[in-house]
Formats: sequence, structure tokens, C-alpha cells
Amino acid sequence: MEIWKNRLSYRIFFSIDSACLLLILVAQATAFYYFFNQPFRVLFVIMDVICIFTFLITMVVSYQYFTQSADTSETDNSLVTIVKKQLKKVDFGILPMSYVCWLIYVFILVWKTHIVVGPLDNPELLNSTVIDSCNGQNTTCQTIEFNGAKWQKAVLQVCLALATPVFMLLIEGHNWHRRSSESYLQVNDMCKKTGIEIFDSVEIVTLLIERNDLSITLERIVFQLATLNFVLPTLLLYQLNITNFGVKKSKKSFRLSVLHNILRIAAINIPFFMVRFYTWTVTKEISVFIMKNLFYVVLSFRELYLDIWLYIKPNVPVAKSGNEEIPLNQNEGATQTDGSKLTARL
Repeated sequence: MEIWKNRLSYRIFFSIDSACLLLILVAQATAFYYFFNQPFRVLFVIMDVICIFTFLITMVVSYQYFTQSADTSETDNSLVTIVKKQLKKVDFGILPMSYVCWLIYVFILVWKTHIVVGPLDNPELLNSTVIDSCNGQNTTCQTIEFNGAKWQKAVLQVCLALATPVFMLLIEGHNWHRRSSESYLQVNDMCKKTGIEIFDSVEIVTLLIERNDLSITLERIVFQLATLNFVLPTLLLYQLNITNFGVKKSKKSFRLSVLHNILRIAAINIPFFMVRFYTWTVTKEISVFIMKNLFYVVLSFRELYLDIWLYIKPNVPVAKSGNEEIPLNQNEGATQTDGSKLTARL
């Protein structure tokens, strides 16, 4: 009876997460179609269908894997056993589709955004109602003015901002640990921090829409930095995969954490701060995210120090199994203990 209750709970959470994810992906894709001409709408419809189908497959595989992980009657023919046997040969993690589908999603999202806010080298791609006056020439323009319609700018901002709930729902679809467990809190905290980073990219991209005094070089730098910030969560998803979504600790996961924090400091928050400081001196307008960049630099340095310290001293206890502390170098390839089995998030 208890097993059936757990399975019902799994199905409820899976249904809610999948339905919300599907709704957001469809809404985001539909809103983007406004900016493109008819032939390219068809192209993006095909790409969006592939992307949505990939997300649904990822969620279904995740559901099957974690429900069977929680079932004590695991057999040699179960999905969990098959996946574990196959992935022992490679190092892609337990559910590599999670970061693969995110990469596909980001590729499509960045491509659409580049066409809309990037230099108009190919203005025939866009709907004529959203192209600003370029003196009648098909040459490079500064940015799209959207004919002064502010609501159209808001549509683009909302489209980009929807990437945050997409990432959160993708993570939550793989976060099946006990709600009060350390693993659940770790994944949940990572999810929230990444969500704020994505919102930061959305806000920095608006500079390409609202500012006419930015050089083409600076625009391209800003867009490339924003693109990198959208891609960085792939590193976190891979890290979660090799740690069984927060259950296991390994040296490789700490190396990835160090790399992620270095990139977040040197390639995201410091450059974003400099861009916002520059626009502040030019336009006399300041974004509240400039303080977020400073805060995240300090926070990332703190996390980086802790990760390096744990890497240098691998015998420091970093995890617990019952009443026993497990040093970092003794937890490589560890499996879940009976006390840390996956349970419904209730």
C-alpha cells in the first residue's frame, strides 16, 4: 500500500512539472513567432517541436529512473540497473539527457534572440513591423527600435525571462530527494542561484534594445557574455549528473564547482558590472543588478575558497552516512545508502 502511495505522489509531481514546463515552452515559442516572417516561422516551429519533444523525453526518463530508484524491489531488468551498467563505461552522468536538452534549448533561444536584437545583417528574417528605419539600406544597424512600441520590447524580455522557470522545472523534475535532506537543499539552492543569473542575462540584453549609444563592438561583447551565462547552467547540470543529483561527493564534482565559480566571477559578474558601470556614466541611469554583480562576486569567491580548501584537504569529512562521516576521497563511486533513498517530496 505504501508503495502505491509513493507512486501516486511521484505521478502528481511529474504531471505538474511536465504540464507547467510544456505550457511555458509553448508560450515562449509562440511569442517569439511575432518577430519573424512566415518562412522562418515554419523553421522555428520545427525546431521548437523537436526541443519540446526532447524535454518531454527527459522528464519521462527522469520519472522512470527515480521511481525505480525509490522502489526497493529493483531488478536486473529495471531502468535504474540498465542505466547504471551502461554509464559505468562512460562518464556522462546518470541522466545525460538533462543537460543535452538544455543545450538544445539554449541554442534555439540564443539564435532567435540574436536575429531579433543583433545587427540587422539579414533584415528579411524579421517581421516588417519590428524593424526600425535603417535609411532604406540592408546594412548593419545599431539595434531594433521596434517602432517605439514598448510592449514589443516587453514581449522579448518576457520570452527570455521564461528561460528561468524552464531551468527550474527541469531541475525540479530531477530533484526527487527527501524535502529536508541535504541533497534536496543543495539542488534547490543551486536552482535559485542559477535563476537569478538568467534574469541577469535578460536584463543585460535589454541594453541592446534600449541603448542607442553603444558601439557595435560593445553590443557584440554584451550579447556573447549573455550567451555564455545561458550556457553555464549546462556545467551545473553535468555536475549534478555525476553526483547523482547531490547524493554522492567526488573530486571531479569539486573541480567542476571550482571551474563554474571562476567562470561566474571572471566571465559573467565582473564584465557585467563593468558594462553596467559604463552605461551608468554615459546615460546617468543605473540598474539594480549592478549590486547583484558585486554581491555574486563576493559570494562566488567565498564558495571558491571553500571548494579549493576541500580539494586540497580531501580527508576532511564532507558527507554523512548514518552516524559515519565519509571523507571526500573515500566516496568516489559510492552508491546510495538505505538512509538516503529517494522519497516523494512531501
